[in-house]
Formats: sequence, structure tokens, C-alpha cells
Amino acid sequence: MKKEIKNKNAIINKSLLQKSIFYNITHDSGITLIALVITIIVLLILAGVAISTLTGDNGLLQKTQYSAEQMKVAKFKDEAGLAYLELYSQNAMDQNYEVGVEEWVGLLHNNYGYNIGISEEDYYVELNGMYYPISLSDSNIIVGEGTQDVEITLVGGGSEPEADPIATFGDAHPTLKADFGKKVSGYYAKAGSNWRLFYADKNFAYLISYPIGYRALNDSTLFSDFSTATMSDLGKNLNSKCSNDFWTNNAGNNNVKGISGLLNTAKWTDCAKDASNNDIANWAIGAPTVEMFIASYNATHTTQLSCTVDNANWTGYKVRKGSEDYDSIVQGLGNSLSVDTAIFCNGSFHWWLSSTLANSNTSAMVVSGSGSLSGQEYNFMSRVRPLVSVPISRIGTGAGKIEITDSY
Repeated sequence: MKKEIKNKNAIINKSLLQKSIFYNITHDSGITLIALVITIIVLLILAGVAISTLTGDNGLLQKTQYSAEQMKVAKFKDEAGLAYLELYSQNAMDQNYEVGVEEWVGLLHNNYGYNIGISEEDYYVELNGMYYPISLSDSNIIVGEGTQDVEITLVGGGSEPEADPIATFGDAHPTLKADFGKKVSGYYAKAGSNWRLFYADKNFAYLISYPIGYRALNDSTLFSDFSTATMSDLGKNLNSKCSNDFWTNNAGNNNVKGISGLLNTAKWTDCAKDASNNDIANWAIGAPTVEMFIASYNATHTTQLSCTVDNANWTGYKVRKGSEDYDSIVQGLGNSLSVDTAIFCNGSFHWWLSSTLANSNTSAMVVSGSGSLSGQEYNFMSRVRPLVSVPISRIGTGAGKIEITDSY
């Protein structure tokens, strides 16, 4: 009896064990699959949230990029403010002085290295491939939202301006004008190395040589084609007040033929090349024009000069000082300043200008050492002072630079 009961209990226990094993297998397998699916769904949701957090419009990457851009904008504002203060301090003695936008952006490009562009009448600064509108409101620096959807013309671009063979000259450089007349080092032309800073605008610097000798404007050794000389496009641009009709009507005049030689860049290549015959300037001419002389003089003097041409009747320029009448002779330019004796009115010589004189078809303009502008016959001897144009980026210190000295 006991054995039978024992056997029954064994059969029951075996059956329960099998059910238990079957239950665990089936139920454990169901929990694992559901958990796996839920886990995958949760991971996908978390991944989506993470990607959105990183790359969305308000994501971490976008915020990081925005912060980097804002740091560049902040740095620009700081340096733009320093440029403003630099200009203001240089003109602190002038109670009516106001910092101009053009000289401000010019300084930002030339001294701080920013690419500045203009679209219509608005200025832009390039920061990290974006263009930000910039402006001045009193002493406040205003920087707008950056954009790439704007067509601009670089006014002081990142690369050197191309040497335009017919380019004229712009307004005086706001900081370099204090150095007009000073000697420079680092410009070594075949014709000599004695050069001074005559003028500079935002793109180019113009160096003038110490007189290299006496020349008449019909000198056969220099102007072998005098009888057939014609005015170059560069010469016309640097004498901008003379119309095209002026050159046509006066083409046969000896004074026009004479200054055509001074303004023929092919005749002055020794001033634009070094001893190895490498180009070291955009171009060279035999003398500045009267318009260039006046621009340089006015940048360094309180009393201003101006000039005019009657294109219908006159054969050249008349000049006046202050509010005086225009005349073919202007006296009293002075030679009391260092810059005067350096480039304007050195008492030891007089020198040609590449412009014709009014009321005479045979006279070109000269600068007298006694401090006057007047004229001289084309076949008389006067000193020659060649002038060269170089990119403004060449002015500075270090290897390959043209350095302005402290000496007149």
C-alpha cells in the first residue's frame, strides 16, 4: 500500500514538474521578446531626441556655431571701436571733426585686416563667410544680421587690388597722410632708391623720387617720339578735369606732347623695376599731375588749393589758393613745414608737373623752389621727379615691405 501511494506521488510530482518547466519556458520566452521590443523602441526614441538636440534648429551644434559667430562679431565690434577712437584721437584738436564712415572702414581694412564690401550705399564686413552690415551712429558701432544673400564689391578686399592701368587716385589715407613727405626704405628701383611718400589712398601708395636730373620736355634722348606723342589713358585720368575734347583740340600743342612723354609709363620702367628687372610697382610716370600735387598738398595744409580747366578755350590748368582768383601763377605756398621742403617747395630746385598751363600752348606746369606754381616752356630745362604707384599692402614693416621712416 505504501509503495503504491509512493508511486502515485512520484507520478504527480513528475507531472507538476513538467507543467512547471513548460510554464517557465513559455512565459520566460514571452517576457524576453516584449522587453526586447520595448527596449528597442525606447532606444529609438532616445536616439531621436539626442539627434534633435544636436542638430535641430535650436540644437547644440547650431548653438555652438552661433556662439562662435557671435564671438567673431564681438571681436569685430571691439576692434571697430578701437579704430573709431584712433581716428578721433588723431583729430582731437579739431572741434568740428566727425569720424567718417569711409575713413573708418578704410582703417579697419588697412590696419586690422578686415574684408570690407559695399552694396549700394551700405557697408559690410566679411566674418567666417558671412556678410554683416555695419554702420556708425555717433560713436556707436552697429552690426546687423549676417547674410550670404547680398552682392557686394570689395572696397578693401582681402587680396591686393588689381593694378588698373587707367586708375585715378582716391581720397587721402586717413592715417598715412601724416607721413606724406617722409623718406621710405625698401623700395629699390633700377633708377635709384631715394624715394618719399608723396600720397596714399585706401588702395595705393604713391612714392616720389628725389630729382633725377634736368630734362626739357622735347629731350630727344628721353622723348624720341615727341612730334607724334599722344596722351595715354592713364594721363587723361590723372588730369581728370580735362575733357576728351580738350585732348582732341590741343593734341598738336607742344605742351600736350611734352607731358605725354612724362605720362607714358613705357618711358619710366627703370623706376618700376628692380635691378633684376622684376616689376616692383604698378606703374611709373615722370612726374605727378597738378591734381595729384593739390591732393597731397591739401592733405597736409590748412590753406587749400584748387584748380580748374576751361575746356572750351584754355590750354591747361589754372590754380587758386583759398578764395583767391584762379590764375596761371600761384605764389605763397610756403616752405616752412618739413613736408614742404621734402616734396613741395624745396628752395634748391624747380620741377615739372605732368599738366599743361592755361593761356599758353607751349607751357607745362612747374613747382618753384620759392613756393609757387607756375609754368615753363616745354623746351626749357627743369628737374624731373618720377612717381610710382604701389599697392597699399606693401606699406609696413618686415620682409618685402616698404617702410616709412621718421626722416624728411
